[in-house]
Amino acid sequence: MNIRDLVRNKKNFSFHLNEKLDIEAISYDLYSNRGKDLINENIEVVLSGLFCNEEFSNEGYVKSLLLKLKNAIDTKTNTVEQVIVSDVNLKAPFYYSFSLGIEIVMIKTPKIVLKFNRFEESFANEEFYEKLFKDIEKEFDVFLKREKISRFVVDYSFKKPKVYADNNFPVLLNMKKSETNYYQLTDSDNENPVIHLDLFLKGIKLLESNELTFYTEECMIDNIWIKCDVKIVKKDEQGNCLLIAGVVYDISSRNKHKDIEYLYTIYEKAITSGGIGVFYYNLVNHSQEYFDCNIIYKRMLGLEQQENGYYLQSDFTKCLLPLEDEIGDNASILKSLSNIMKGDLEGTNDDILKIKNLQTNEIKYLLSSSKIDLKYEDGTPKRFGGIVIDITDRIVKEKKQIEFAYVDELTRLSNNRKLYKDLKNKKSGIGLFFDLDNFKKINDKNGHLFGDQVLRIYGNSFLEISKKYNNVTSYRLYGDEFFVFAEGLKVDFANTFDKELNEMVTKKVNDLKPGIKVAASMGYSILDDAKDFEEFIKLADYAMYKEKIKGREKNYKR
Repeated sequence: MNIRDLVRNKKNFSFHLNEKLDIEAISYDLYSNRGKDLINENIEVVLSGLFCNEEFSNEGYVKSLLLKLKNAIDTKTNTVEQVIVSDVNLKAPFYYSFSLGIEIVMIKTPKIVLKFNRFEESFANEEFYEKLFKDIEKEFDVFLKREKISRFVVDYSFKKPKVYADNNFPVLLNMKKSETNYYQLTDSDNENPVIHLDLFLKGIKLLESNELTFYTEECMIDNIWIKCDVKIVKKDEQGNCLLIAGVVYDISSRNKHKDIEYLYTIYEKAITSGGIGVFYYNLVNHSQEYFDCNIIYKRMLGLEQQENGYYLQSDFTKCLLPLEDEIGDNASILKSLSNIMKGDLEGTNDDILKIKNLQTNEIKYLLSSSKIDLKYEDGTPKRFGGIVIDITDRIVKEKKQIEFAYVDELTRLSNNRKLYKDLKNKKSGIGLFFDLDNFKKINDKNGHLFGDQVLRIYGNSFLEISKKYNNVTSYRLYGDEFFVFAEGLKVDFANTFDKELNEMVTKKVNDLKPGIKVAASMGYSILDDAKDFEEFIKLADYAMYKEKIKGREKNYKR
């Protein structure tokens, strides 16, 4: 009989035991589910089948529970406790949670009732527990060098988030140790010890509210300096926290000795998440063409390891893509790297890189910081390194906001802000200024909704005609004013565009509402004739106004 299959989906069940801990009776739910084979079985066998098998191992808990049962018989003491049993070897991605009750019943001889209430089999986060507690230790030698360091994870798969931590956690935070290694963030229940350290709770709250993605802070506890580094490592589709991971560690030695190697700091940050890349140049042993990095950095950039075990700086350069003007300039990254090599710069802070993975061609945005670790007498570096963090999601959101700020909401054409931005980099071309004739009358007579439809027709027509030509962009300035910039084209293009526009708009408006006459006056200017782009636009505006006056005079003479 597989006891795990028997209790699966059973919230409450119990066993009646004799003094030898043999099962004399079981709850009805188990009995009706073909559990009668458990009668006369020793409870140790049943508990071992439940908590210890080829997938899930927790012999220590089984032994402790047997001791509690024997102690209950000896002392005639009833107990109730909330329990979470997780795999101590972290091989299985699940754990059990339940309320355990031990009740002594006196008949002729003592009998014991072992009750399991609210019994649940839940899935733990295998990705975090295994990666942070095992793979990270193998990946970073510096992690093993620190005697007083604790890893923890805040798991939001519980109804009330719990903190799972190693044995160093309560020591460093000077708090009561939990038997299950789970801790509470609030006093909402009495299942596990509660964390009261403000430094820790403050960081968790900032991450939960998405105010920060990484949090680090230091404080003193009983004359010992403690540092806490925390980072969100997993979110759901709505952006809510699923897992927050981090470390707390004793930095008393570092605070007393300021000359501790900078590389320790780099690796401390890298440990707090599986997503921080680390790179390191050792110019004592190798030229600046070679550098070392962790596997995260390697995968971010798609680098190939060389025969000597290092990576090529030239491959890093190949990854770089030009950054958008509103974000920054990749050229400054290479310049900073060159200045660091010369000893003219101590390091960099929060530089943004746009890279293309050499293996997958995936485009990402990275935040990079670096610092010289050790120098020669002339100031040039012996060793220096840094970290990179993937901030692609943040930059993509910012780009969307920027793009929205440059687009006219009604016509979907670029707006005047985009025009001024684009013209700053232009050297030659012509500008066409358009103003709709009698648009106010059309609006007043037919309503503003119809007026908006006319403006959308103009917007679509401007866009459609612009796409026919190379380097031609249309903009909506204000109200019924539009501008077209044609880079590298000559004056005769202005009349061509004007003719095509009026023909296209006339047809579309007539299809919308026959009998409505629309037209636009146009004036043009040449960028070479203007001292700056603002005058360039004004000259086109003046030319358009002259044409509008001529049109009015013709209509008046008629």
